[in-house]
Amino acid sequence: GMLKVKQLRIHKGLCHWLLKRFDLTSCTMAINNRPVNVLEADVASIFGLNNGGMDVVTLGEYGTMSKICKKLNLNDKGEIKVMVLEEELITMARDDDEFKGKFILYCFGILLCPYMEESVDRTYVYSLTENAFTDNINWAKQVYNDLLSGIRKFIVESSNYISGCVVILLVFIPCILYIIFL
Repeated sequence: GMLKVKQLRIHKGLCHWLLKRFDLTSCTMAINNRPVNVLEADVASIFGLNNGGMDVVTLGEYGTMSKICKKLNLNDKGEIKVMVLEEELITMARDDDEFKGKFILYCFGILLCPYMEESVDRTYVYSLTENAFTDNINWAKQVYNDLLSGIRKFIVESSNYISGCVVILLVFIPCILYIIFL
């Protein structure tokens, strides 16, 4: 399953090629000389994520983070390493909140909102309230916004790497080309 998925490394040249075709203002990609919208709904469709409900919470008080970390047996300081999460998940029972919370963090770190440091953005701990384990969270919106933020940093700040789910663009292009050439 997901625990066998490794963080994808996309060649820098391919990233540049993709992002050269992306317009942040209109959230479109130029494919075959035509602007094609890249929408939150596309992220939901490709990954099968919920695209409605409450926003993912990524802000809160330190005390809240500390309580959630204690409940999920996480350190409340320092990095949350994807590799450590993977090792813990392999040996855990799969029916409790600790597993579910760590699995959500693992999915963020490995596929949905990855970063080059191979750790999970600590702010995602705030999302791991009881609501996170229901189908009333808009995960697609978070992944989409994180991708746009990563693209913005890459283009505007001339970052050396891109964060966010760039793989969505790799999957998106063949889908669009298929539709265009039908």
